[in-house]
Amino acid sequence: MQYDLRPLALLESTGKSDFSVTTPHRGHTLLAYEHVLGLFAVEHADLTLADLEPPQGGGVVRAFLDRHWSGSSSATRRQRLAILRSLLTWLVGEGLLRANPATNVRGPRLKSQERHAHSPETVRSIIYAQTNPRDRVCLMLLGWLGLRKDELRQLQVADVDLTAGRILVRGKGGKVSSLPIGYQTLRQALYIHLADREPDEYILYPKSYRDRPMHPGSVHRWWSTCLERAGVEHFPMHELRHSAAQALYDETGDPVLAQMLLRHADIKTTRGYLHPPLERLEAALGVLEASWDK
Repeated sequence: MQYDLRPLALLESTGKSDFSVTTPHRGHTLLAYEHVLGLFAVEHADLTLADLEPPQGGGVVRAFLDRHWSGSSSATRRQRLAILRSLLTWLVGEGLLRANPATNVRGPRLKSQERHAHSPETVRSIIYAQTNPRDRVCLMLLGWLGLRKDELRQLQVADVDLTAGRILVRGKGGKVSSLPIGYQTLRQALYIHLADREPDEYILYPKSYRDRPMHPGSVHRWWSTCLERAGVEHFPMHELRHSAAQALYDETGDPVLAQMLLRHADIKTTRGYLHPPLERLEAALGVLEASWDK
């Protein structure tokens, strides 16, 4: 029996409909699944599943990736390959393929992206250049408490307890953490921003729709607008997280506190967020030499 490669026809012919729950990504990433798999099905509608058996199936996958994403970033190409592997792994599990043809298709190596920490003065200048209380509060959460973009997107009014001085942060993998607000300035700004708000409303929301989170793409546009308003040259939003950790470490000298702020499971990860300048190393060496003289 031969099966059409179109996903809907394939699911109908097998009587299965659970591929969607086996995919490891949700939300906006689901759009990438629909795009990649739909494109793959349309372009290979004349093939049968037998044509995807290794080793020839590996060539089909490589050619498809090269045709559409040869000039894309390493991260994008790796994501597209992962999406195809998900479908092909499911087909193997259903007994429709003997082996996954994408097993030996290697994705490009991810280039390490250099990040920078910005001074507290720069972060404050961005915050206080905003005229909208919403924007100031959200930038404080990013630049002072080190929230990730999606953690800020998911934050709702009900997650903020001003009496206890805590916020609930939904991090990676669905992990929920309690984080102290700490800064009195942030606490006051939250009090003003959340006055007369409903518990299910979001802290960062699209215009006129407080009961829904801002779209990920809109968050980046919002960030660019905030930088333009402050007259600061563009840098990645994630560097605010580096800046929050660096500011805390500079003040306390305690990497464990920086780890607690960023909620990393391993302090080795936190060390990658700390960027002390060479001048600090130079000064420390001078202090060490002075101690020898004593």
